[in-house]
This record gives sequence, structure tokens and C-alpha cells, in this order.
Amino acid sequence: MSNTYAYVLRTYRTAPVAAVLSLILAIMKGILGNPLIFKVAPFTELEAQAVYDALYKAQSEYKLGGQAQKAALKLALQNAIALLDKSALSVETVANGNSLIIELSGFTATLTSNTHGQIPGQAVTVKQDKESVSGQIIVSCESFGVGHTYGCILSEEVILPTDFVMTTDGQFKILTTYPILHFNVSHSRMKSFMNLTVNKKYYVYFYVINATGVGPLSDAIIINCS
Repeated sequence: MSNTYAYVLRTYRTAPVAAVLSLILAIMKGILGNPLIFKVAPFTELEAQAVYDALYKAQSEYKLGGQAQKAALKLALQNAIALLDKSALSVETVANGNSLIIELSGFTATLTSNTHGQIPGQAVTVKQDKESVSGQIIVSCESFGVGHTYGCILSEEVILPTDFVMTTDGQFKILTTYPILHFNVSHSRMKSFMNLTVNKKYYVYFYVINATGVGPLSDAIIINCS
């Protein structure tokens, strides 16, 4: 094992709102779900949920109201980044450079020499998080450790066509005959898809990325959006 000292990757500061929302959910689960490691959590469940709800609401209202809602969205996003920054510092204090503890928290650790130059394998444990609102699907897969990020695809109503191919360097082509596809390319293992159609069926696929390349798509799980 490398002795490289790892830190929390802070790409969330310039990430899309959807990625920030996903990361808040991930650290709530990672930090609050491991009290023996994170003995003094940097936030309460109520505090984090309130920040999440405020950002989710501001984003939804911005989509409906446009520029008139931009200031409210900016403020909600600033509050979310402040929560993540505070949490990142707390996690780094507990982890003391240990990338595995950082990954356990829900954050992504900075790249270290623990990345072995091999293309990632297939994600096999894809799970739905039931703590979602109407029109939202939250899913995650198992951790592949430091130096890995995660992508997720939802295929609406039908399974991905057999001719859909993602190459090991991350390229793919979408044809007009394909179903409606939703992509989440945030770094977090927990993916949140919002504004989906209620009562529709979605096929969920994960893929794992590291510095060497992109792993294969996981087998699909089927989720009925409620």
C-alpha cells in the first residue's frame, strides 16, 4: 500500500447543481452512517437535509422562472458548497491522509499511486436508495477505491440496445432510434436523477472510470419511478 497522503477532491466547487445534490446525499449516508469512524459529524441530518432541500427547490424554481430565480439559486448553491467545504475539512482531519476513509465518507479522494494502471472492472452491486421524492431516482454502486469516479445511465422504458457500445476510452454514439437516455457523470458513487416521469420504468447502468480507462457497463437493474 502506498504511503501517499490523500485529501478530499474538491471538484464539487465548480460542479453542476445535480452533482452537488448527489454529493450531499452521499456524505449524509457516508458520514452519518459510520458513527464509529466519524465520531463528531460536521453536520446534523436535519441541517444537511435542509441545505439539500433548499438547493433542490431553488433549482426547480430556476428552471420554471428563469433569471428571476437566479439569485435564490446562487445563494442556495453557496450554502451547499459551504456545507461540503466544512465537511471536507472534518473528513480530512479524521482520515489523516487515509484515502479509504475519505471514500467511506462519500467524498472522492485525490489521486494517489494506489491506482494500478488497470481499467476498472464491472460494477456488480447497484442499489436504489429509497429516500427520494416524487420523480427522483437515487442509486449507487460499490466503491472501487481511491482514484475512481463513476458514471450512470438511465434508459427510459426499454433496455439499452445491444448495439450501444462504450469504448474503454469513454466514447459512445447515440442513434436516433435509441430510447431517451439520462446521464449522470458526477464523481460521486451516489447518483441522483431528478424530474423523471412518474410511473415510467427506468433501466439503470453504472460504469467506473480511472486514469487508465472506462470499465464495462453493469448489468441493468429496473426501477419504477414513483
